[in-house]
Amino acid sequence: MTADQGTLTGIPPGSRRPGRTQGAPAADRDDATIAADAVREVMTAKAGVPRTPAWLYVVGALLAVTLVWRIVAVNLSAQFTEIAIDEGVDAQPAATSAIAWDRDNAVALARDAALKMDTDPAGAEALAQRALRANPATAPAWLVLAGLAQKRGDNSASITYLKRAAEIEPQNPTTRLALANLALEQRDLGAALEDIDAAIRARPELGESLFPKMLAILAQPGGDAALRKLFARRIPDWWSTFFTYASTNAPTPLLPLQLLDARRAFAPPVSLKERSPIVDRLAKSGEWNAAFVVWLNGLSAEQRRAAGNVYNGAFEEPFTNTTFDWQWPRGNGADIAALSTFGTGGGRALRVAFQGQVRDPRLVTQTLLLEPGYHYDLRGRYRLESVRTQFGVEWQVTCGAASAGDRSPLVAGDRLVGSSDWKDFSTTFTVPADCYPQQLTLMLIGDAKLDLQASGLAWYDEIQVVRGSSVIAESAAPAIVKRASHNAKSKAK
Repeated sequence: MTADQGTLTGIPPGSRRPGRTQGAPAADRDDATIAADAVREVMTAKAGVPRTPAWLYVVGALLAVTLVWRIVAVNLSAQFTEIAIDEGVDAQPAATSAIAWDRDNAVALARDAALKMDTDPAGAEALAQRALRANPATAPAWLVLAGLAQKRGDNSASITYLKRAAEIEPQNPTTRLALANLALEQRDLGAALEDIDAAIRARPELGESLFPKMLAILAQPGGDAALRKLFARRIPDWWSTFFTYASTNAPTPLLPLQLLDARRAFAPPVSLKERSPIVDRLAKSGEWNAAFVVWLNGLSAEQRRAAGNVYNGAFEEPFTNTTFDWQWPRGNGADIAALSTFGTGGGRALRVAFQGQVRDPRLVTQTLLLEPGYHYDLRGRYRLESVRTQFGVEWQVTCGAASAGDRSPLVAGDRLVGSSDWKDFSTTFTVPADCYPQQLTLMLIGDAKLDLQASGLAWYDEIQVVRGSSVIAESAAPAIVKRASHNAKSKAK
């Protein structure tokens, strides 16, 4: 090998090979000797590494099998525990299976204890204690002990156990409802209501089932004070739904009115929608004036300016679909809206867009509270755009509530059909003594289904009912004149 060739291999001439004992030159050793030295070095290295004993592999395998089995057992126990919780009173087999798979499953032990409270109190207590030894933070076990203590008449221990459960799971609905029952026994309405509130916040679906109990609590002396205490922190999410329930199911409207009075002291203000249940209840009870006052107090300053014998007769305020506002049946074959158009007194007017077949001839209606015994003038403005119908549309005033059924109108305006520019209309009527409340209605006239076909647009604006003279004063005036004439003749004699 030449010097140039040695340089190309990267090994300078005369150097030792890597790993070779420094000794004789590589040129003095043949390939067999070099291979023998390499084998000797490898065997020497292997001899220096200690071998793993076979028994360690056996122990590792046993530990792995045990761990896998434990995981399987715990998971199966957990599944049986969930079944036991879901199945309620029929959960005994599942609870027993859960404990069989994992004897330290605290939740399963507590569930089994709860199932045995009535049939085996001693066994139930032992299971609850086992659960707490396995996990002292098992709230259901504390609940079992609380229930057993209450059955024994040991209220002090029951309170202690319940409070311990509440500390562990403050939002557990079962715990909070148990505390609520205990608070009711102690006549602490505020604490009972707070616990019920916490239970509903944890499980909103419980709300409707608890509303009867809440209504009973609030009907007791001091119930409104308990509600105010709750409102002082926040207005609960369940309040509106509960108030609807209370307004419908309370023996008299007085209790819902008291609840509404308690609510009014806190922000945000009581909205018109929030008041609607008690307004409807008062109206159904015939307390029309009280209903109107409650409704009126829910209006904004702008809405109050639109109040009168007819509310929002200029159609400038948004519709509220409440008792004393404009109302109409949905999907009735006539689209009702307040829209901008030319020639109005303000910014908008009522537009009735007919769409063919009309189901209910009462297109738009409003409940009025006109004082009987007076003459009234119904006034307004209208504009028609190709209104086609068999007998036309007209405004009517009838006696009674909206649900009173068909009655002969006190007054009926002109039947309108065709097209016209803006025109005024006015008609006079008298409200008799037995007519309260009244209904102002825009009617599509017809007796048969074929009559209730309509197309085109009808616009209305500035609808008013203006009170005139008293009927009683008119009837009394001639008698007064006659009596005065008689007295004059007596003096002449």
